[in-house]
Amino acid sequence: MEGVGETGTASVADEAAGLVQRMLSRARSGWGRPAARTAMDTARELETVHDPALRGAVTMLLAEALARAITSAWSRGWQPADLERAARREHKDAIVLALADGIRAELATYARATVEPRWWEQVDELPTQPSVPGRRLGQDNPVRAWQETSAATLTALVLVERLPRITVLGALPGEHQHARPAREDSEVDDRLLSKVRRLLAQAEGTPYEAEAEAFTEAAQKLMARHRIDRAMLESRDPERTDRRPDAVRIGVDRPYESPKMHLLHQICTANRCRSVWSQPAGFATVIGFESDRRAVELLYTSLLVQATSAMQREGELSGERSRSRGFRSSFLLGFATRIGQRLQEASRAEEAHAAQEIAGGSSRGTVEGEESRGIPAPGLELVLQRRDVAVKERTRELFPVLKSTRARQVSDYGGFMQGRAAADRADLGTSGRIDGRAS
Repeated sequence: MEGVGETGTASVADEAAGLVQRMLSRARSGWGRPAARTAMDTARELETVHDPALRGAVTMLLAEALARAITSAWSRGWQPADLERAARREHKDAIVLALADGIRAELATYARATVEPRWWEQVDELPTQPSVPGRRLGQDNPVRAWQETSAATLTALVLVERLPRITVLGALPGEHQHARPAREDSEVDDRLLSKVRRLLAQAEGTPYEAEAEAFTEAAQKLMARHRIDRAMLESRDPERTDRRPDAVRIGVDRPYESPKMHLLHQICTANRCRSVWSQPAGFATVIGFESDRRAVELLYTSLLVQATSAMQREGELSGERSRSRGFRSSFLLGFATRIGQRLQEASRAEEAHAAQEIAGGSSRGTVEGEESRGIPAPGLELVLQRRDVAVKERTRELFPVLKSTRARQVSDYGGFMQGRAAADRADLGTSGRIDGRAS
């Protein structure tokens, strides 16, 4: 009897392996067709599977194959948020969910301390089944649910297999080293950024401009004071300088990708970071010191919300023309251009003020004969120059070959000027910026 049982088990395993291999071959060879067609072909193949044991074996094999593909994707530079973004750009919720489940399962095989904390933050933001609007997959038919889930897993698997190599940022899962206990100033950074996030959320959530300005001004003051304090400490104690610059990816989503990228570029420039756009993948890489990068993320998210809200309000007032693609693209480009000017002007003013405080608040805080131009004192200026050089060198390490791009040509001058006007009304606080740079 034992031999019969073993033979039966082997038969199920062999049949499942053959079925999965046939589906994979068909999906790989037919990639480029609409995902719905691949899913339909897979579902038709699975309709012949009536044995629950065979269904279970197929599910296990597909999950294992997806995990292997995801492991390979890590070594090619992809992170959880990158994979989710790639799936969402081309596919529907079912495939995004299948991939998210696979990512969680793959990362669960590592000790938590051996995976960078930022990866876990990305995993926490991945979608889960209950969050998907509408009908759940096959909720009224378990067999149908299995077929749809298997088809989605198969599509996610082939998608991940076909992703190209991109720049590897940070340590791969399993290779992250235990961080030293957080220093006092790191703990201050985390507490301050948490306060800033809350203030920005309140600024974006209120319909009253005066309230939004007050919330944003409070956030700006916190970050500006923090930046000045860090500048003072670093100029006197190089040991407190941030670790070497590194990089983070930020999604630049459709539609109007070019104006959104221009906005991000302007924010990076004002905060002494650099940006590299990978348009086909739907993200940009921001290179800079950690506190600078976190400031860029916060400011980009907040200003994108403000720009979109301003564009929608303008649409309600301006009628049909404001709903055209040309108007909206030009509006966002105008907003980004003017915001960039405001941010850079504010950056120069804040640095001059910080230099004066470092020098004790006297005229020695600026270069002799240059007070009216607000040039920082040599101590702070050298700190800033060293950091700029370090960011530039790190960018070259990560991206040895780069091509410069220009913002899209304005197709609707009225929309561009209305975007500039909206940028002048944007909530940046009294000094014109929420800035988390640790100069």
